Amino acid sequence: MNTKTNAAAFFILTLLFSSNVWSQDPFIQEMSATYNANQARFHQKYKNTGLKGIGTVTEVKADFLGTGSIFFIGLDVNGSKVRCATQNKDVAASLDAGQAVNFVGTVDDITYNVPALDDCHFSAYVIPVNTIEPPVAEQPSYQEDEADANEVDSPDESVANAPSITSGDRYVYESVYPNNPKSNNKTERIVASVTSKKILLYSKNIASDSIRQLEYTPEWNFLSSKNKDGSGLTYSPPLKYFEFPLKTGDSWNQDSVETNIKTGKKRKHSISAIVGDWEQITVPAGTFNAIKITAQTSVIDLETGKPTIGKDVSWYAPEVGRSIKSLLTSTNPDGQQEKQMIQLLEYHPAETPD
Repeated sequence: MNTKTNAAAFFILTLLFSSNVWSQDPFIQEMSATYNANQARFHQKYKNTGLKGIGTVTEVKADFLGTGSIFFIGLDVNGSKVRCATQNKDVAASLDAGQAVNFVGTVDDITYNVPALDDCHFSAYVIPVNTIEPPVAEQPSYQEDEADANEVDSPDESVANAPSITSGDRYVYESVYPNNPKSNNKTERIVASVTSKKILLYSKNIASDSIRQLEYTPEWNFLSSKNKDGSGLTYSPPLKYFEFPLKTGDSWNQDSVETNIKTGKKRKHSISAIVGDWEQITVPAGTFNAIKITAQTSVIDLETGKPTIGKDVSWYAPEVGRSIKSLLTSTNPDGQQEKQMIQLLEYHPAETPD
């Protein structure tokens, strides 16, 4: 085994219910009691519950199930035993006993172990964010020390300040393409880590399970998008979706160069944005007070010089700390127009300690 990190991989985290195993974790004790009392009520109460923490790898072993190999990774999480499973050999090879793994995920479903073992599981998609040695305390969210300066003002004050984002925050978005319904999709986005320089987020296509790694500045301005195969895009300077504080009448202009990581091909993005009025916007996730941002955009292929012209209208909700709805239109060099609507379906802020 070596110590390489594969941050893009998804595990299935399996927590084994047993009174002696979970005696040190009141939250798990509660889940176990709920499960024993009523399985249906357990599923209803804990599905989509956020999970995050630091676990120390206790073992990595391979087994053979059905038609392929599966690798089991044992973790110790604050004295509780956790078992992760993956079919990715590279992920398994990246971990050694004694390493600390910082993870974040959500309860996804309940599954059962082999009946003879007489126990049960509950599963969660988990993103291994990084490996760290020795274990360290969980990193505070960006600008935590400057909370007073970054409080989100109410719409009555006409200003929205920079958001406070926390590891474990989770969003589910829907993208609708009126001209091309086959492209419609839903994505689950989980904040994996937050530092003073960037937000690391994983986006999973719910239908295909494909995963992308997204990086933003702490103000949600776009740094990069990376796929599992190593392809992706970077933006320099970061693509400026926001310029906080947001206030009606404010505006900004920006040029940014997009670079294809694999091919080196470059495109120039230009944005001219203006902040509009506060509006009450209803999306499936709820009704929010949001401030409107309208951006005129152009993307120029630096090899051909051909432009794609567009317009993005979005509504930023301080309560969520992100845009809750966006309407995008673009016209390519051949005159073909594409429309897209993005809206927030679910928002689950990370649970914070009392």
